[in-house]
Amino acid sequence: MDHSPHTTEPVWEDQHQLLADLAVGDLRDGLDIRPTMVAFDAAGSLFLATVRPFDKGRHHDAIIEVGALAMALRANRLAISLGGRAWSRDDPIPPVLPDVGDLRQRVLVVHSVEAAAGRPECRTTVWPVRGERGDDDVSLGDPVASDDGVGWVIDAMSIMVDPRNQEDVDEEEIGQQVIRCDRLGHQLAWSGPGLVRLDRAMTAHFGGPWLAGEAA
Repeated sequence: MDHSPHTTEPVWEDQHQLLADLAVGDLRDGLDIRPTMVAFDAAGSLFLATVRPFDKGRHHDAIIEVGALAMALRANRLAISLGGRAWSRDDPIPPVLPDVGDLRQRVLVVHSVEAAAGRPECRTTVWPVRGERGDDDVSLGDPVASDDGVGWVIDAMSIMVDPRNQEDVDEEEIGQQVIRCDRLGHQLAWSGPGLVRLDRAMTAHFGGPWLAGEAA
């Protein structure tokens, strides 16, 4: 876990750009886009989580693991970045050829939900990826945003931020969830109010003053 404070406290309105920048960094390093979630509560930023690796199509458990921590912290805003592929709706068969490979457009998708003003509001933004993994000039094209996002991920996130689904959780249990996420392989970076919540949770879990590294 990264417990170091950020020099500038994150702002919710900047998170789409942050997730886009992190995705481009992954691609330039020759990696697939690593799913990354940011969580905010009413007071501000809680954490940024690089989601643990998972097999293709088996993202559900990994997202739920981080989402459960966000729910325990009463997050009311979440955003997650995911790599994917897109193709024209005019072509009912995805252009994936055995001898050629996957010809679908590589894209970055960011789903975000906000429940700060009541009922969760959902938004999905898609960027086409320009260039190939490992290229220094790989970039993102113009984004396309939609307020009618559908699918399991955005439905799950809407449930996570809905206060009707968030139960009161004591600090020790939050500490246990933090340790569980860390041991499962999620990389958590804390900032703003999240650092205060982390300190309280880990102090409660260990029964006394807590220092970074004791949860390893």
